[in-house]
Amino acid sequence: MIKLAVDSSVLVALKLAFPKPANRAATALNKYVIALEDMLNDSVLKDHNHYSLLNLYSISLHKLANKGPQIGPDKIRIHAWLKKNGYELVKSEVAGSGIAKQNSEVKLTQLIHITDVDDRLHPKEAFEKMHPNFADLTQQQIDSDYDITEVDISSLNKYIDSIAPEGIEPHKRKLKTCFHQARRIVAAASYKSGLYYQKKKKPSPFGRTYYEGISVQNVNKTLREAMLGNCWEYDIRSSVVSWKLGFAKTYIDTHKPNSAIDKVFPVCHQYSVDKSILINRIKLDVFKHSHKDDDKKTGLIKEAITALNFGARLSGNTYIDKQGKGHRQAIAGILTNSIDCQLFLRSQLVKDFLAEQKILDGVIMAWVKSTKPELLSSTKIKNDKKLTKQSLMSYLYQHAETDVMDIVRSYANQNNLTIMANIHDAIILKKKLNVSLKKKIEQAMKAATNNHYWFLGEKKLNRYV
Repeated sequence: MIKLAVDSSVLVALKLAFPKPANRAATALNKYVIALEDMLNDSVLKDHNHYSLLNLYSISLHKLANKGPQIGPDKIRIHAWLKKNGYELVKSEVAGSGIAKQNSEVKLTQLIHITDVDDRLHPKEAFEKMHPNFADLTQQQIDSDYDITEVDISSLNKYIDSIAPEGIEPHKRKLKTCFHQARRIVAAASYKSGLYYQKKKKPSPFGRTYYEGISVQNVNKTLREAMLGNCWEYDIRSSVVSWKLGFAKTYIDTHKPNSAIDKVFPVCHQYSVDKSILINRIKLDVFKHSHKDDDKKTGLIKEAITALNFGARLSGNTYIDKQGKGHRQAIAGILTNSIDCQLFLRSQLVKDFLAEQKILDGVIMAWVKSTKPELLSSTKIKNDKKLTKQSLMSYLYQHAETDVMDIVRSYANQNNLTIMANIHDAIILKKKLNVSLKKKIEQAMKAATNNHYWFLGEKKLNRYV
């Protein structure tokens, strides 16, 4: 964790300006520094920073100013006084925007010194930073508000040792974020005898459950595997495409009676059955001159196809938002190499996939209008006061995803299986499902939703050694 020490000249100046009460200046400055320290730690732990390259941190200066105490008869904020009198501790390099909810990119001044302290040396403090009011909660509140994950402490410590900062190249800031997150997880879990507490956020209107702070959901996959150790991950195979294919029969019955789905929607069907075949063919179309490794190529194509699933345009253009800031269209934001992007946009397989998606989207929209018209005016899913196809599709899919995974969780509980973690369209179990139980769960998923394309993918996770 980050610890800050302020140059003595700052307190001397503050005491001269506000001599009475005797300890008021020191108390006020200390509270301000603690607030800044917490924000810098949050920036590092959430990967909202560029400190490894530019020594910049992403924080809200507005919140920092308001969190700092007031001082003197005129009740001036410490933040304002420090800035006005040349003693500011942080300077904005890139201004934030309250309208766009963007933090400022700030740099520390020479009046403050930063030290990196290993969270594992202070497990109690690390836990209390994450859950400041935990000691005041009843057991009933803890059971209601928290999900608990068992952490493989030894595995995670070995992972930390393998990515010590001195071995991390400066440009790999995400790996450095993993390093800091891993230390915080080990510390917090060690304080609770190997159990990691994750506080649930208010339920999302889109159906998903999210957690505050660092969670098994939002950490890097490699870190998650080291964190959980030996276990089994089960996810919905090709989840978004499989969900949409549940509506294919409606279209076929009306437009192409007695036709097979793999003839009417061949690309989507292939993606659902074995997406690796389709992805590998698209990679041949796209990465003709690329030196990226194969895993990176696969990840980029998966991400681009997922964006198309939720309504991304087959475009590499940019657009200007209401604040006058330029943004790339979704596909261009994923395939940042312009040649790769253009080849993806020209791929016939991609065009065919998108054409099939548009047909399925039309069926889904017609279904909503006839069976759930209230969703078209629901404020829960409107984006900027306007209902978009993307937000509606996300809402429908995430609810379908939750319903299906609730079935999986129910069967796991009925069979006394240990659930290590829930990650939206996936569940991580301590032990492997036997073949008959896995098949039984898949049959229940299909029967409950009248969708015959739900299947569970299976992956073994291994502890770090």
